[in-house]
Amino acid sequence: MKTMNNGKKAMSCLVSAMMVMSMTNLPVLAAGTNEATGTQKAYLVGDDWGSGVTKSIMTLDKTIKADSVSKGDFKVEQTAGETTTTRTIVDAYTSNANGDKVTTDSNIVTVEMAISPSEGSPFIWDGSAWRNNWANPYKLNVSIVEGEDIKTTTDTITKVTVDPTIDIAGDGKICPQLDGFSFKDNKYSSLKYTDNGDTVSYSLYTPKKDNHKNALVVWNHGIGETGTDVQIDLLCKAPLLQMGGK
Repeated sequence: MKTMNNGKKAMSCLVSAMMVMSMTNLPVLAAGTNEATGTQKAYLVGDDWGSGVTKSIMTLDKTIKADSVSKGDFKVEQTAGETTTTRTIVDAYTSNANGDKVTTDSNIVTVEMAISPSEGSPFIWDGSAWRNNWANPYKLNVSIVEGEDIKTTTDTITKVTVDPTIDIAGDGKICPQLDGFSFKDNKYSSLKYTDNGDTVSYSLYTPKKDNHKNALVVWNHGIGETGTDVQIDLLCKAPLLQMGGK
């Protein structure tokens, strides 16, 4: 009888130990709660030397606290064609869908980056065609720096997962400098003019009507902006682009 009681006690202790171990393992089963997932768009601007991607705008599946986001939290690696570089981060913040900074909590986080003739270009030189082309592939691999985090009201986020590949030539970008220019069938299909068998692509900017005479601006681009994608022409001639947009 005593032996049976000892056996029951041993079995009870074993079951208790298994329950404790199971409860201890619960956080492992819940792994992944420290991750935010979503999508991103690139914010593109033209400058006097060409153009660059200045922002990654990430729309996440969690609402991020505004006061938990800073530039030191993020690392961005850009892949343009076959070249991968580490981007210089200048700021990071919660934002609206256009990448404008807000002071409130948001599910959109923008990482702002420096651009220069040697950093951030979405174009690559096509030696066979002797002109600039959109980088394909174009990627922004955004990650949280090891040891850093951002926060929601309930979670501490140590990882962001967004698809790094961006359709930079199409609808994967936000580019206000192209707003106001007319394209043919959709936002980025060029208008075309054909004469004696030669076809030329173009875009058209029509200023708002006023009581003043407005100059007609026509410019000739360099050989690097040949081809049929007028977006490249516009973004590589930013001073005239900005003048047209005023």
